[in-house]
Amino acid sequence: MAIFHCQTKPISRSGGRSAVAASAYRAGVELTDERTGIVHDFTRRSGVESADLLLPEGAPDLDRGSLWNQAEAAEGRKDARTAREWVTALPSELGPDERRALALEFAGALVERYGVAVDVAIHAPGRRGDDRNHHAHLLTTTRQVGPEGLSEKAEIELSDKARVVRGLMPARKEIEAVRALWAGLANEHLERASRSERIDHRSLKAQGIEREPTKHLGPAATAIERANKQSRLRADHQEAAAFKQASAAELATEAKTVSAELAALLEHRTALERQQVEQAARQARHRAEVAAIIERQARGPEAPTAPAIEQPKARAPIRDQAKTPEPPTGRPRNVGKQDPEAVYAALLKPIREREQRAAAATLAGLGQERQQWSQARQAHQADKPGMVRLPGSLAKWERAGDALDAAGRDLARWEGAAARSADPKALEAGAVAELRRVAPGVVEAADQARKERQAREQEARRAEYEKAKIGKDFNSMAVGREGRMFGYTDRAEKWQALPAELKEKIENYNRLPKEQRPKELERITKDQATVELLGQAREISRSQGRGR
Repeated sequence: MAIFHCQTKPISRSGGRSAVAASAYRAGVELTDERTGIVHDFTRRSGVESADLLLPEGAPDLDRGSLWNQAEAAEGRKDARTAREWVTALPSELGPDERRALALEFAGALVERYGVAVDVAIHAPGRRGDDRNHHAHLLTTTRQVGPEGLSEKAEIELSDKARVVRGLMPARKEIEAVRALWAGLANEHLERASRSERIDHRSLKAQGIEREPTKHLGPAATAIERANKQSRLRADHQEAAAFKQASAAELATEAKTVSAELAALLEHRTALERQQVEQAARQARHRAEVAAIIERQARGPEAPTAPAIEQPKARAPIRDQAKTPEPPTGRPRNVGKQDPEAVYAALLKPIREREQRAAAATLAGLGQERQQWSQARQAHQADKPGMVRLPGSLAKWERAGDALDAAGRDLARWEGAAARSADPKALEAGAVAELRRVAPGVVEAADQARKERQAREQEARRAEYEKAKIGKDFNSMAVGREGRMFGYTDRAEKWQALPAELKEKIENYNRLPKEQRPKELERITKDQATVELLGQAREISRSQGRGR
């Protein structure tokens, strides 16, 4: 079965590699590196089926040794890239000549696309490996090859910043385009050979295939399995794949349940919002009625056609119980002398009582809803610990309940103040102003509480992120030092530039048993001195990057 494999990686001096040595090994020939004087002799190696060198049109006639020695001489940096390698799996369904034709066509496409020289070597499967593992190594120069020899850097070697300036797509997408080119060429050759097999450069997810991708074991694990032993790496991969599949199925089921719950919550919220809108409309009508009654009471029966509102009689002193004669029709009444308690009892109290009953019913209903939501959320978290909580549900009802509590207190205070008022005009003005003030105040208080809570949550998330970043940076340095990775060896510039105290902490951390390290790492993230040392290390790393 034909498989897709097309990977690329640079040949760089920073890894101790040489383009001359890479070409000699892949082609199975002897080449001398003129820069170092080392002779690389691989004439005894087996498995090289063919080796070809392709040059752009108009380029000078160069042999393999001259080309790669010029590629080494063209670079002056100690960490320069001197070549790029493409490794492709050749379909075992094709014959030897067909595989060679496919590899050379792909090499020609690279020559035309980038203007570079391509050294193509086709290797046969290993003697103890899979007998279908026919593959090709294509070694390309990092510079274009013209009539004068090697010139400027090829486009694929440019940084993304330089590529944007030239109007090119990022290097990641460029490599993806070359992978697609290889898949297309391979499928064309399979079709010419009347084979039904096809390869696809896309991921399994992009192809709509629901299975875990296989992982490359590497040379060490492969050698163990060739000795008829099962490598621990393969067992780990298989166990991880099985766990991932089971987790995916469980998450899919959980996602459906949560989606159904969210749909029910949204429907319930829509119904509640509709009720709140209707309640607000009723309250607005009540306020309008109060304002109209107060205004008519203040004007008095000026027009004969206007319906007069019966005014309660002012309470006279006990010593004078005689009735005061009514003023003539059409003459304004003297509202400034009337008892404010009587005005309140006759005009405002019935409407206020209706509003208070409606607010009390709404408050009781929301309190019951809030309790139900709280119980539902607690049951949900107990049944499914670790799941994301329902979005803002309980907080919404807490805000609504708090707002209505505050509104009820405001209305009670206003009622008491109105009853104690000695001036009916002040009573009227206070009633209208208070009715207009209550609703915006409730909304503003709830909004302010929400903003303050969001600010606290954002600050907590930022602190948690900083703590995690400190632990991640320290652990990354410790892992690099423990494995003596690039940049963390004794003579590495990056390691030597770190503060002495930080290096000592890293060394002490790596001496601890692995089961004690998480606890020590937690302590380190809280140590202010270590945090400052890590900040100095990041600044040193940035300055080194700018220096290059």
